[in-house]
Amino acid sequence: MPTYAVQFRRGTTIEHTTFIGSEGEITVNTDDSTLRLHDGETAGGFAFASAASILTDISQYTDEDGILLGTGTIASDVPNTVTNYAAYTKALVSTNADGSAVEDKTGTHTLVNSGVTASNTAYKYATASMYFDGSSYLQIPAHEDLVFGVRQPFTLETWVYPTDSTNDTVLIAQDNGTSSRQGFRLTRKSTGIIEFLFWNGIGRSSSDTLLSTSSVAENEWTHLAVSYDGQTVRLFVNGVEHHSKTPQPFLYSSNQHITFGSTTDGASTNKFIGYLEDVRMINGVSVYSADFTVPTTTLTYVLPGGPTAGWYGDRMVVHVGGRISAGASNALEYFDITTPGNASSFGTATVSTYYRGSCSNGTYGIWAGGGAQYGVDWTAAIDYVTIATTGQATTFGSATSGYSKWSGASDGTYGLFAGAERISYHYSLIEYITIATSGTAANFGDRTIEAEGAGSVSNGTYNIMAGGYHSNNFGTFYNVIDYVSYATPGTADDFGDLTTARYALVGAGDLTRGLFAGSGTTVDYITMDTPGNATDWGDMLNSREFAAGASNGTYALIAGGNPQASDRLTIQTLGSATSFGSLQSFPVEGSSGCSGSPS
Repeated sequence: MPTYAVQFRRGTTIEHTTFIGSEGEITVNTDDSTLRLHDGETAGGFAFASAASILTDISQYTDEDGILLGTGTIASDVPNTVTNYAAYTKALVSTNADGSAVEDKTGTHTLVNSGVTASNTAYKYATASMYFDGSSYLQIPAHEDLVFGVRQPFTLETWVYPTDSTNDTVLIAQDNGTSSRQGFRLTRKSTGIIEFLFWNGIGRSSSDTLLSTSSVAENEWTHLAVSYDGQTVRLFVNGVEHHSKTPQPFLYSSNQHITFGSTTDGASTNKFIGYLEDVRMINGVSVYSADFTVPTTTLTYVLPGGPTAGWYGDRMVVHVGGRISAGASNALEYFDITTPGNASSFGTATVSTYYRGSCSNGTYGIWAGGGAQYGVDWTAAIDYVTIATTGQATTFGSATSGYSKWSGASDGTYGLFAGAERISYHYSLIEYITIATSGTAANFGDRTIEAEGAGSVSNGTYNIMAGGYHSNNFGTFYNVIDYVSYATPGTADDFGDLTTARYALVGAGDLTRGLFAGSGTTVDYITMDTPGNATDWGDMLNSREFAAGASNGTYALIAGGNPQASDRLTIQTLGSATSFGSLQSFPVEGSSGCSGSPS
């Protein structure tokens, strides 16, 4: 789609401190790259979006009279569609596995607990629930993961078991408490009616309310959910939609802590009495847009019925590659990552080549580019297989040109191919495809370096690329790790450094930890949610370059890259790899692989 320029008045932070502007006017703060909305009264206006979170369609921004503030597309040609929910679960507050303590199951947040206990007196599907006695409450300290930006979709859900109806009682709250209020509050009123109250904070204390059409009874479990898709906010009780609204001008939350069982400050007399179980907060996805079946088991760090991740699984498919001395191959082979053993024949790719980029959405495996013969014959071909079905690959489309030595990764919706070589030139480019729709790749942005042979990993939010090589100055090896957000095309940002500068890497990981292996036996790891330098994980059994790598969320399997034997690494356990099995083909380099569901 075409991209249009939308221009606003702009200024520095200092200039904004005295600028009032007209009601509904948007300006750009050039110091921190935020957009600010003005009400005609308040100096400086109100920050409502950053460069990292600007939405694709700016025509959605209207003033309170519905007047369009601008039209056109900014920041992104990639639609904001998400199929992998797990990576967007930002908090899951419940009891631990043995029911002895209250915790955030994502492991991201340290709870501030003021008297809430784990209790097995009443529970739904877990071994215990969280008991609030009318004076106790829980808080998650302010965190960027739990700020719902302008028109940013989100979902809140919980099981609730009230034991008292004397007062209106607060279940979940987040608001900034100022006169220009931002945030929300989920309350069970003394009548049993559920209320979702939210403030839009645009220069005045404006609020709106959703109400359930029937009461939620004492002493029984009820499932509550609030889901916002960027336009309409909906309230569900036991999976049935009770009320919906399209807030004007829009809905967004504050950057305050989240409180469970009380108002945000914890000082309310309207504290909840009863039990909560599996309080989940999802940022970036509206899960429920119509009536749904409520969860029938205790929640884990995944959505009901959702995959562990949308880009890996138990079957790894490898395009085996080839050798300069022996030529390129079109052979595809596969492993069962759960069971050590040799590879089996899968089928053939559409091209005989090596040094390809690869990724998956759990159903389809994708391979892009490659060099059919060293120094010549780079291919732009992209082909795919259905991972559960052995056979021949099918043409998907093509890259923008013939490139070799890509690295690839996916969030389950988009596949990104980063860094490349062509005829001894090295490129920083990143291209993307929508995996469910065949066609030609498009430009996404650039790495911070021009280099070939990086390794890539994904946590569903970030595509993280590590290492690389450039042949100038007799060869430069990089220790650079950089990353992009799948939701925001553009130039990568610095993440940290590898333990040593190297290239010919491969990446694999789970939802939190990414591994980079190759250019010897060294394996580094990173925590993907937190930028920082890599740490030594341990070693592979075999030295490899340009190997194939994939995971099933527990194990990473590294195959090819010259030795026929493969290594298996337990992602969350530091140490050494174990021997797994061998490829059928002769020792190869330039291998590439991905994984997905075997059925």
